[in-house]
Amino acid sequence: MEHATPAVGTLEKVHHAEESTRRPLPFTSVAFVLAVALLITEGVAINLATTGSLAAATVTAQLLNGLTVIPFALGVVALVRGPYRGWAIAAMIVSVIANPFMLRTVLSLFGSL
Repeated sequence: MEHATPAVGTLEKVHHAEESTRRPLPFTSVAFVLAVALLITEGVAINLATTGSLAAATVTAQLLNGLTVIPFALGVVALVRGPYRGWAIAAMIVSVIANPFMLRTVLSLFGSL
């Protein structure tokens, strides 16, 4: 029994069709949406601190310090992978702004001017 081998051009077409149907992982959109959600959470933490719920604000800020690394890292991955690099940079900037330690440092810098 002989097996028919497909022509070389046919294999290339099949391989190209498989590549075109695969969708890349949405690192950029996940990073940006997560960064915006963390920024909103930081606003909630600031509101908690100004209304007197210092314990809840402290816990939220400590969680935000750790969680803001995730959208920043996803933004770096999206920046390296290629498509939508502008959104990847935006996600990285928003995640830095959403970090309470960085926000305090920047506001202290402006306060000393």
